[in-house]
Amino acid sequence: MKAEAFWASSDLLLGRTSDLVAITTFSVNPVYVFINPSHEDTLGYSPEDLVGKYALELIHPEDREDLAPLLVKYVGAKSLGLLPRSGRGITEKITYRLRDRWGNWRHLETTGDLLDDEHILFVSRDMSERRKLQEELQKAKEYLEWRVEGRTAELSRFNALLLQEITERKRVEEALRESEERYRQLFNHAPAGIYEVDFDKQQWVTVNDVMCEYTGYTKEEFFSMSPHDILDEESEYLFSERLRKMSAGQAVSGAVEYKIRAKGGREFWVAVNTNPVHKNGKIKGATAVVHDITERKRAEEALRQSEDRLRSLSAELMKAQENERLRISKELHDELGQSLALLKHKMRSIQKKLPENVLHLHHDCEEVNRCVDQIIDNIRRLSTDLSPSILEDLGLSSALRWLAENFREQYSIPISFDVDDMDGFFTQESQRNLYRISQEALTNIGKHAEARHVAFVAKKNEEGISFLIEDDGKGFKSGKIKGKPTSHKGLGLTVMEERAHMLGASLVIKSRAGRGTRVLLTIPIEKRGMK
Repeated sequence: MKAEAFWASSDLLLGRTSDLVAITTFSVNPVYVFINPSHEDTLGYSPEDLVGKYALELIHPEDREDLAPLLVKYVGAKSLGLLPRSGRGITEKITYRLRDRWGNWRHLETTGDLLDDEHILFVSRDMSERRKLQEELQKAKEYLEWRVEGRTAELSRFNALLLQEITERKRVEEALRESEERYRQLFNHAPAGIYEVDFDKQQWVTVNDVMCEYTGYTKEEFFSMSPHDILDEESEYLFSERLRKMSAGQAVSGAVEYKIRAKGGREFWVAVNTNPVHKNGKIKGATAVVHDITERKRAEEALRQSEDRLRSLSAELMKAQENERLRISKELHDELGQSLALLKHKMRSIQKKLPENVLHLHHDCEEVNRCVDQIIDNIRRLSTDLSPSILEDLGLSSALRWLAENFREQYSIPISFDVDDMDGFFTQESQRNLYRISQEALTNIGKHAEARHVAFVAKKNEEGISFLIEDDGKGFKSGKIKGKPTSHKGLGLTVMEERAHMLGASLVIKSRAGRGTRVLLTIPIEKRGMK
């Protein structure tokens, strides 16, 4: 009956926690005998996938080499009778990689604990929602107390069975103490803070040792405080709003992040996974599992600042690039273009002075003039590509139309053009970014898409402006592009994304193999870079 009471409590407990909880045989090559449902939510494995399978098969080969000696050590200690027979026999916190159902390696931080002589309990840290352990154990406690009360009432009616009932009551109380002891071990030694709060009284109901370690408060101090006492101002408002919504029957996320004020004034961030506690159909309180995420928050903030600095540098580099393009374009057009025009004029002067009977020299002069004309055309094209003067002279709409016409001539691909008049709507810098994004999109189509037709549409409304460039070419698997790091995406796509960011716009690229590509740029009216 003791074993049944423990396993019944464990099934309820382990099935509701959001952490990854598993029980394996205590052996050199352990076998899964139990996993909780969080494995399927996080790793994709159902109990049928893992129970009866060797646990080490899912672990990364390099980490398996580190874990094997640890298992050999404890199995050897067990065989020699060196492990204690009561209490927490062994406890190891280990970090390793485990392969999920989709072939990805997941890094898990796991605490291993000796459950009994034949089994080990593994609790792995997971940021998904956990179900509160204490709720089900409290129900087990209430059930046992009800049994005790029932037995006590029965004793008053049957005096002849007094001794037998007293014995039964002691047996039940002993089972209750054993259940409570197991619960306390799981509750206090879990690798996370755990608490229960009463919303009506605005008081803590239970807290474990880890919560006390996190905050510096003793359990006695906790029970004299309210949750509002340890939250900073912003987190306190968030807590009150969540409480208001839950009380009104509105759905709230089970996961939330708070900033906690510890004893002494130290502040730190926690991730909280909550489960509501109901009574008579109403929310009475909540149970929660808490993890300290201060280091992660610091890393995120440092990363955000780094990204801001990189984006600022990127924007400055693009501005410098545009200025340099403008300078080179002017030098090509004004200096080299004029020099070639002068060369052509001199060649014609020389040709006129040649005797008419030297036909081969006249022919050579004509060839030179044709070469000079071709060079002048190439220089004009390069100058226009580097810095299209039409953008400044005639405006964005005309520049985009010229870009579309040039695309049709260069690649011999029909293009439909439907663009609203947007002259004067954007700043000069924003016009250059829009032009460059369109230019890059069309260039990619011309070089890679093998398209038969292209559509270029730009429309404005009260909310903003959308630019759509769509082709019917061979397309590609957009998921592969999204999954690649920035360094592998290609400079063109990366620059398009950065220019979109500078515009305060969203850039969405959708494509399917054999079904073409769709590039959609959406600019809200209130974003920067717009007049």
